[in-house]
Amino acid sequence: MWSTLYIMSYTASVLPYRDRVQNIQEVFNEFTVLVASYHLFAFTEWIYDYERRFEVGWSLVAVIVLNVCFNFVILTIFVIKDCLRKSKLKYLKK
Repeated sequence: MWSTLYIMSYTASVLPYRDRVQNIQEVFNEFTVLVASYHLFAFTEWIYDYERRFEVGWSLVAVIVLNVCFNFVILTIFVIKDCLRKSKLKYLKK
């Protein structure tokens, strides 16, 4: 967890990618890994109530689904932009 926190803070401060969206996506992905790591503590003996573990499990599923949806939206936007760019280039060549 400490390494994830370090990488997230490094990525947020240095911005290693040229594209702003990639930097945001990387920070969001690292934040998701950090939140998911904290959720895993709930499945140890720290929480004895099985109903509470069940609730925490569903919140972990929600965090992962949110991350997948976020990444899918970004991927879809990039694919659509690329298709539009290629079709524009193809149209201009004619």
